Amino acid sequence: MSSWYQNEDEEQVFDPTASLRLVNQLFAKETMETMINKDFYAMEFNISCRTRSNVFVPIEVGIVKFSIKDGIKDSYHDFIHPGRVPLGYAATAKDLYLNYHGIPVHGFTVKNYNLFLENSQKSSRADDTEDYHTAIKEAIKRIDEFVKPDVVYREAERGRPGLDVRPVFSYPTEEAGVVQTDGCLRRLASEAKNLSFYEGFQVMDVVHMVKFACRLKSESADRAYAIFKDNFNKKILLPPADECCEYHKDIGTFNCARNLAYTVAYCFLDFVCPNYPVKITPAHLPPPIGEPEFW
Repeated sequence: MSSWYQNEDEEQVFDPTASLRLVNQLFAKETMETMINKDFYAMEFNISCRTRSNVFVPIEVGIVKFSIKDGIKDSYHDFIHPGRVPLGYAATAKDLYLNYHGIPVHGFTVKNYNLFLENSQKSSRADDTEDYHTAIKEAIKRIDEFVKPDVVYREAERGRPGLDVRPVFSYPTEEAGVVQTDGCLRRLASEAKNLSFYEGFQVMDVVHMVKFACRLKSESADRAYAIFKDNFNKKILLPPADECCEYHKDIGTFNCARNLAYTVAYCFLDFVCPNYPVKITPAHLPPPIGEPEFW
């Protein structure tokens, strides 16, 4: 997979130039007629921790399939076995659990979360290494089965051979988004000893895809990246509350990976659809944001 980072031997920093170049390369042959029917996938993860060496330990994944013509078409959500917390990061994992996504590292699966919420000591999540690696391989298999976009050819560069890849899109932030999605896919592949899983994906900045899709209509519809991102930021701060998984609805937080992926998809559609000859349907729009049950 092409590197998203500069100064890889030191701090890894997302490189927006690489993202824009790849979007332009991978979708260079697209027209408005082909783009309107193309399936896109928004992918977001929650993590138990991120180490100083930029190892991301995934704990939840949300993926949304959508197109400009049809809006939201399908979604996938899963809790991922995180294994043992890397040495020195227990406090980080606890902080994310208590103050962000609410997913504990130990003693939790979606099948027994009600018991967990009742402070039960029972757990159906095994801690031994064999069961952990089996769980990761099964998680990879389920993601593989759901994410089926048209593959695109990524040209050879920096000594890497050319390769057909599956593009997925995530939101660019300094702390999560594209960098986190890429890192979580890398971690899953590493733990499952299945590098081809990681190499078969290309994670890209959804704002660059929005910019590209708008530019297909006309150059006048194009804007500077900073303008697109600023407007995207304003929209993404209002997540559609009804798209959380049942667990996150129950515990009362919007910070669900499925909800984040839906938000990315809805924001993309909100920006792009006015530039295309499509009929807006309920599938293009988030549910009305009323007062959530947990407020």
